[in-house]
Order: sequence, then C-alpha cells, then structure tokens
Amino acid sequence: MFTEPQSNPELVNTVFENSTAKTIDTIDPIGANFAPSKNQYLSLLIERISSHKQCHRQDNGKLSDS
Repeated sequence: MFTEPQSNPELVNTVFENSTAKTIDTIDPIGANFAPSKNQYLSLLIERISSHKQCHRQDNGKLSDS
C-alpha cells in the first residue's frame, strides 16, 4: 500500500493494523515535496516510478492483491 504526504500515519496504521497489507512507500501525486522548477514534472515522474519499483521489490517480485 502506498500513502501520500498528507496522510495521517496514525490513521493509516489503525486502519491496516489487522491487515496483511503493508505500507511500502509514499507517493506524492501532486508534487508537494518538490520545489518549483523547470524539471519538477520530470522529478515527480521519476519519484513515482522509483516508489513503484520499491513496492515491487519488497513484494519479492510478485504481484499481489494487497
């Protein structure tokens, strides 16, 4: 499972405490963590790809339903 920068960590943990889902990484779909620049959109895309790759690695290379 991915979270977003504005997500409340305590709420996320409470919602998923009895679940097999894991919080893998944070995705920043609106680029809140990037300073405005001419490369901001490219940086956002690279960060999202990196987050997805990290999720895939932590799932031992298998796709799952969680």
